[in-house]
Amino acid sequence: MSEGTEIRIKGKKIAVSIDGLTPMEISGLARKIEDEMARIETESNIVDTYKQITLVALNYAAELYIREKNLNILKEADSARIDGIISKLEKNLRDETLF
Repeated sequence: MSEGTEIRIKGKKIAVSIDGLTPMEISGLARKIEDEMARIETESNIVDTYKQITLVALNYAAELYIREKNLNILKEADSARIDGIISKLEKNLRDETLF
């Protein structure tokens, strides 16, 4: 095997290296993928592992998309709040008289 953390998904061994993740974290992700594949097989009676892994990938992609979309909404709201605070501060500074 090449460098990386050796994981096994549905009996297939692969070596994986992901920047910023420890071998324990990578192994944990592999377990989550296998668990999700098992859930899909049980709930949907899909035994084709290619279809299972495709559904897992789509589920994770959708989750990531939704999180990024929500994060952008929060960033825009925060930016609007910050702009409002800056405007109020600037107005108060302009209106303030020295004596």
